[in-house]
Amino acid sequence: KPAERRKKHSTRGAFVEFAMSFLEAGKPCLLRWVIQQREIFSGILRGLGNDDDETVVYVLSTLRDQILTPESLIPPSLRSVLFGSVTLEQLVDISARDDGGLAAKVAYEVLVMVCTDPSNGLMPE
Repeated sequence: KPAERRKKHSTRGAFVEFAMSFLEAGKPCLLRWVIQQREIFSGILRGLGNDDDETVVYVLSTLRDQILTPESLIPPSLRSVLFGSVTLEQLVDISARDDGGLAAKVAYEVLVMVCTDPSNGLMPE
């Protein structure tokens, strides 16, 4: 699949891949630093509703697997930085798409994780 993504020559696509590569590395000290670069990820997440399903699945599954896990060692207060009202609205819109599909399923999973698990910083314990 990474080869398929590279075939798309969009600036946004290249930027998304670049930013997500830091998360895919999965090193806790790097993850903390990268998440603190709010502008990078807020830009990606803010436009997610306009992306194709493949990009949505790529971004959200990377967040789910690399950030929203205890192994990431990212504190709840820092995790919550990624999921402001605009991002939550994007997740709701994607999960409610009429055509459904994998993008809608992953968006729903991430939305539930973020909104119901106190370790993700939005809901107090």
